Amino acid sequence: MPAALATLGSGVATKVRNIMLTARVLRAFCYSTRPEWDNFGRLCRDGRGVPPKFLTLPDRFGAEIWDTLNGARVLDYGCGYGADVIDCLHHGINASGFDVRDFVLAAARRQAEGAGVTGPFYRPDESHGLRGAFDYILSVNCFEHYLNPAAVLRHMRWLLKPTGVVLAYFSPPWLHPYGGHVREMTPLPWVHLLFPERAVMRLRTEYYAENATCYEDAAGGLNRMTVAKFKHVIAGSPFGFRRLELLPIRGIRAVTKIAGLRELLTTAVRAELIPNDL
Repeated sequence: MPAALATLGSGVATKVRNIMLTARVLRAFCYSTRPEWDNFGRLCRDGRGVPPKFLTLPDRFGAEIWDTLNGARVLDYGCGYGADVIDCLHHGINASGFDVRDFVLAAARRQAEGAGVTGPFYRPDESHGLRGAFDYILSVNCFEHYLNPAAVLRHMRWLLKPTGVVLAYFSPPWLHPYGGHVREMTPLPWVHLLFPERAVMRLRTEYYAENATCYEDAAGGLNRMTVAKFKHVIAGSPFGFRRLELLPIRGIRAVTKIAGLRELLTTAVRAELIPNDL
């Protein structure tokens, strides 16, 4: 028994040393400066000292999005700090936000108040009276985070009118060069595929306000959502695709038609989902 324990301890020690060594190798490719975050927890500057570029709804869904949403009741599902809800309200759209994180919703309410608009921001326990209430549900940069996307889609269907539409956009998918959500930490592509998970998690604790041990615990939860997985999840949901677009890196659309490159070089997924259970 003592010999077995010694062997086990030696094996654990070896694994720890290997993780530390691999993390040391990865650190050589990381920025020397740590990212900066504001009081709301949003990124101010990445490791290069560069402010992030925040995309708007027209950037993601096209300039016609305001005409599409005009006169509709809209829910931003996974609204985060409320930027898209606030933008909708400024355009005269009846918009609300939904999120499972209380601290994020509190920040969203403060942001909306500071922007001179008011709109409801719901927690899960506040959504019981909203069955079939919405014409459109927005899901922006969330589908790569939902740890139970099937349950989320069922909830979206419950919230949506029978003729409603889900407008989904997420970036990056898992096999994108920065699908591991470490762009603020390193410029090295495909870190999440090239390095052991534990080594990446070890370094993430130095760059992000988290202590994750796996990708599912990191960056608000990463579910390793590939394009193929997204299609599979939708196929088993109460929705079907009315439209599905794979947006390529640097706009080179031909690569999304090549099976071997599609997953690796798709920078964003944009979709319109409609109920198929009527």
